[in-house]
Amino acid sequence: MKKKDFILNILLIFLVALAIFQSSLLWIKFPKLSRSYSSPKEDRQSLVKRLFNPEKTVINFSKNDHTVIYDSNDLYKQYRNSIFENFNNLKEDDFEEITAEAYMNLMNKPSIVFQFTNNLLSSTNLFGIITNSDDSNNLQEIYIAEDCLAYERNDRYFIKKDIGFLEIKNTIESFKDNLDEYIPYLNFKEKYDIDKNVLTRLDSHIISEKLTYSKDISGMDKKYKTSLVTRFLNIDIDYVNQITRPGGTIYSYGDKYISFNDDGLIEYVNNGDFQANNQNLFSSLSNSIDFIISKLGTVENLKLVDVEEIEDNAKNGYKISFIYKENNMLVYPASEKTKAYLEIEIFSNHVKSFRQEYRKVKDKNQENFDLISIVPLEEIVYRNQDKFIENPNAESINYILNNIDSITEVYIENINDESKQVLTKAIRIDFMQREFFFSLKTGKFIMER
Repeated sequence: MKKKDFILNILLIFLVALAIFQSSLLWIKFPKLSRSYSSPKEDRQSLVKRLFNPEKTVINFSKNDHTVIYDSNDLYKQYRNSIFENFNNLKEDDFEEITAEAYMNLMNKPSIVFQFTNNLLSSTNLFGIITNSDDSNNLQEIYIAEDCLAYERNDRYFIKKDIGFLEIKNTIESFKDNLDEYIPYLNFKEKYDIDKNVLTRLDSHIISEKLTYSKDISGMDKKYKTSLVTRFLNIDIDYVNQITRPGGTIYSYGDKYISFNDDGLIEYVNNGDFQANNQNLFSSLSNSIDFIISKLGTVENLKLVDVEEIEDNAKNGYKISFIYKENNMLVYPASEKTKAYLEIEIFSNHVKSFRQEYRKVKDKNQENFDLISIVPLEEIVYRNQDKFIENPNAESINYILNNIDSITEVYIENINDESKQVLTKAIRIDFMQREFFFSLKTGKFIMER
């Protein structure tokens, strides 16, 4: 792919959130869910944009002095327009390709790196553009400093020098002073002499909030449940048929129904006839977000994780999957049956089905924190070599470390009993297009997805 084509695609990435917001203003009507949504139209713009934010952000203060933050909404918003304007003014030959070593040397000065790990928006077909390679545009991260703009794509590195982000040094200095908790990190170059911008904690202990999910639908507020039924079926509750059966309750009207199952699953199905226009992932994603907001009121705690092409009676559509976020960190279900917490099957602007694994945080208060010791990365790798490769040998540790693409702190939902799920602090290691999950506290292997 030519550099010029890639530049155009980067521009499209930054236009996604704005386009969704502007197009939806024509017809979306916000449900009034709670007192926290006193200005729903204003909230919606920020909520939609968050779906397209970086997964995490690296702040480089100097050599051997870095931190990683997962709540970077304000920081990304501050520089998004400037990044867009710079890309908008670029020509085909403005970017220079550099080595991985040269790219890692950039991390030794004050700078910010927005990391888009597994960013689905980097696929060009999201915008209706046909491409011969699904990953030809895999934007991994964007680097900004006082005097340059750089990015990583498909493990290749490009830089445009003499681009000014003149205020960034002051931003970084004030940012460190205002951090509630400064957590030091080292990148792989500094720790293992590997030219990759993957970072690991230096601390041997972390403060972890004790979070527990409840999936007990029987405890759902009755008014909220009734509101969900009327919103999904688009009819007053007096006209809705209710069927109580072992394991749950079904509410139906015409060709549509919504069921609430005792195992925590909420499922909506629309069996009516529908027309599907040309398959377009961008418009389908936009319509999916509009649907979620109109029914649930928010997308604030959701993260887009997968898109799959589907077919129904010769009509093409998508199954779009989301997981939850808590404390700005992704929550992954440990169950093999549950790959996502929310799934939508959509054909153009018609939602065929909607599935949600109902979860509610229980017992959250300011005293629910633990100080736990964590297992170092190299120890996790050493103990679990056979998970990464077959027949490990003396060279396996270096091989594994050299092929790690990203390390992300997450929560894993472990089953505690039939109704409560305890969230465990873990790390996700992206290794050769596979995802491995390990407990931070014990270093034990949890699962591969």
